[in-house]
Amino acid sequence: MKCKLQNLEKKLDTVFSKWVRFSNAPKGYCKCVSCGKIDAPEQMDAGHFVDRSHRCLRWDERNVHPQCRRCNRFKEGQKDSYALFLVNKYGAGILEKLNKQKNNICQFRTLELEQMIKDYQEKLKTL
Repeated sequence: MKCKLQNLEKKLDTVFSKWVRFSNAPKGYCKCVSCGKIDAPEQMDAGHFVDRSHRCLRWDERNVHPQCRRCNRFKEGQKDSYALFLVNKYGAGILEKLNKQKNNICQFRTLELEQMIKDYQEKLKTL
């Protein structure tokens, strides 16, 4: 059962990442939320503000946005710039909300993961 959950999580990671990047590329390009670099969505990452090890926020759309690979992978997400982006987009309380929610314990069941995969696959079709 654990192996099936891990496979579903990996599949959800893939489809969610693709949705984050492509839904933020209305004209074929998206912008890094940290440094402003513009690139094709295939060349960007879906960067997490709160680390993806915090399961309650791993697939939370408020926590994941396009980032260039340099910022996400080599500059540890440029957290200061990312935080400013989040406050501008969601309002002053977002950092507190995410910080509080990251400590919640979330266990996703097979059916929940399968439904999220299906939902994001459907969202991708509408882009």
